[in-house]
Amino acid sequence: MLELVVALLTLALGCGHGAPQGVAHGNSMLCVAVQHCPARTLHLRGGSSGDIPEDPRSWEVAHVMAFLERLRPRFKDRTGHYKQLFADNDVDGTILLGLSTEKLEKIGVASLGHREHMVAAVHELREASGMQRGPAPSTFDAAMLAQQAPPKHPPRKIATTDGQRGAVAETRKWTSVPRTAWTQEGRDVDVYIFLDGVGNVHKDDVSVQISELSVDVRVSNLNGTNYVYHLPRLYDKIVPCDSFWKVRPSKIHLKLYKAVDQTWIQL
Repeated sequence: MLELVVALLTLALGCGHGAPQGVAHGNSMLCVAVQHCPARTLHLRGGSSGDIPEDPRSWEVAHVMAFLERLRPRFKDRTGHYKQLFADNDVDGTILLGLSTEKLEKIGVASLGHREHMVAAVHELREASGMQRGPAPSTFDAAMLAQQAPPKHPPRKIATTDGQRGAVAETRKWTSVPRTAWTQEGRDVDVYIFLDGVGNVHKDDVSVQISELSVDVRVSNLNGTNYVYHLPRLYDKIVPCDSFWKVRPSKIHLKLYKAVDQTWIQL
């Protein structure tokens, strides 16, 4: 088991904002933004430098196990049980950073005190990494553009008439996504767009536009077909800067954050 040591060095009052970045790992792409804090540094040790990535968003389940092992002095003999719960629920770095006491209870962490300590440890990890949940509003457009670098020979594009920021209508033929699903918990709305092999598509061929009231997802050249998933009017407003998306091997996962904590009866 790799040993993980998290050290916070030189905590300063000031904190600057860096440009948003996308992270690619294996067959997965993650679209989030990083808030760079020069005075806050995350140090990881154990194994070679490639064993435990410094960016927790790229952690695999094994890296999360090492993170829990670091908390053994707090959880003692319950640590092994918690590691098994996390492994059974496929908690990787991205999921770890979004855990709440409610989600921990749902996966089987019964102790309120331990749930609170886990959430506090994750909060420290986020602070040490200089992260926020999504791009700041002032940089959201830049984040979207960074994920959509134009291909070498892009098709002609014309602006849509609905005024949606950044949305485009292309001259190519689009096919509706055949299968989707969605769930909600509190203010989180998870949307799953199922497309076999989408994890192998080049990042230039995946476009995701998220605004307060709409979502537009386009995947080009997947086995010779162009797919589109478009929600022109969501049930209620969301917070784009607190929402993100990730490409998995066979699906695209959108995590939308409601502007108001209320139950949605439809997307």
